Amino acid sequence: MTRTLSLCLTNYNRVGMLAAAYSQVLNDPRVSEVVIVDDHSDVHVWNRLQWPQHYKIKLHRNPKNLGCYRNKREAISKASNEFVIIFDSDNVIKPDYLDRVFEQEWKRDTIFAPDFARPHFDYTGFSGETITKENVAGMVDRKQFTALINTMNYFVHRDEYLRVWEDRSEPWTADTALQNYNWLKAGNKIHVLKGLQYEHRTEHTEHKSHYVEHHRKTGRLFEEVMAKMRRLR
Repeated sequence: MTRTLSLCLTNYNRVGMLAAAYSQVLNDPRVSEVVIVDDHSDVHVWNRLQWPQHYKIKLHRNPKNLGCYRNKREAISKASNEFVIIFDSDNVIKPDYLDRVFEQEWKRDTIFAPDFARPHFDYTGFSGETITKENVAGMVDRKQFTALINTMNYFVHRDEYLRVWEDRSEPWTADTALQNYNWLKAGNKIHVLKGLQYEHRTEHTEHKSHYVEHHRKTGRLFEEVMAKMRRLR
């Protein structure tokens, strides 16, 4: 039986960027659905999103703005496949990303994380390594680890992601680090998959990135999460 997965995309106040994020894999038979959850964008944006859709696209709109952290959960929870790729609408996934994922054995307890978010975020120093609660303390201070652990454009098991997700006050730009800490604490693994790469768009004319808009609101949370990772065993 041919394996398929869900591509889950979060969106807020973007139109053109959103379409470009998934267009190169929309007709790929390995992707059975593209789940888009719009986080209560402005009405004029939402109206533009409702163009005649491809049959694979499942478009949802939150009745109120949930924020980046909760919207990722919403997107994953709406997937019909057991395994998903979660992406933000300011990034681009291409067929070679799927190639690398489909070459692997899929496991409930293992995330496949990218080793390069082109062109700026190079995690290739971790290529082929598996992060666990037993070894993460020794990785925290390595170059690019804090960026790697806070990047959630990855492959994950839907139900395990939802099981370890923690409902708490908005973590702003520490949202992925927090989720990955909970993932590791539960005994799961993050494998940095060699050659798993995508385009991370950071300069654009549409709605600014979540990080650019909100990183100052994170406060000490990110440092607290890193301190907790140092204590994991």
